[in-house]
Amino acid sequence: MSSMDEKTSYIRDDEAKMGVCYTFKDIQLSFWRPSALTEDKLKSEEFSTELNPENQEYEKRNLYFRTVAIASSGYY
Repeated sequence: MSSMDEKTSYIRDDEAKMGVCYTFKDIQLSFWRPSALTEDKLKSEEFSTELNPENQEYEKRNLYFRTVAIASSGYY
């Protein structure tokens, strides 16, 4: 989000701190995912040993946002 933050700031609430939701009020845009998976977590030994292959594949989906919302002016 640092590259986006250079253009416009986002709401720094608990969801943003967890990496699951970023809302940019100035440009009426938000991104959401159910949980945040980082490259570091993905490469960790814990990820590869504690999760079975099916759950690993499911969690890998959380590297990306599932929802992008573009709101009309004044929504946020």
